Amino acid sequence: MTREGTATDSVVGIRKLFESKLNSSQELGASIALDIDGQRAIGFWGGYRNPERATPWTRETIVDAFPTTKLVTALAVLVLADR
Repeated sequence: MTREGTATDSVVGIRKLFESKLNSSQELGASIALDIDGQRAIGFWGGYRNPERATPWTRETIVDAFPTTKLVTALAVLVLADR
């Protein structure tokens, strides 16, 4: 499976991890973007958009974003309330 996009030299490990996950049989497709100090450090995408693996994942593929900070905040409040 191919990975497209760019990365700075400082994030080579993330690029390798992303590629290994795309090559696993469990992942269909994915994308990741990371800006550091206002500069794009990572911009990867790859894989497929459908289970039949007929439509490639592109830079413009729309996905659902799940807010992780709400969950962490809720758990922290519950732990605090319990204590």
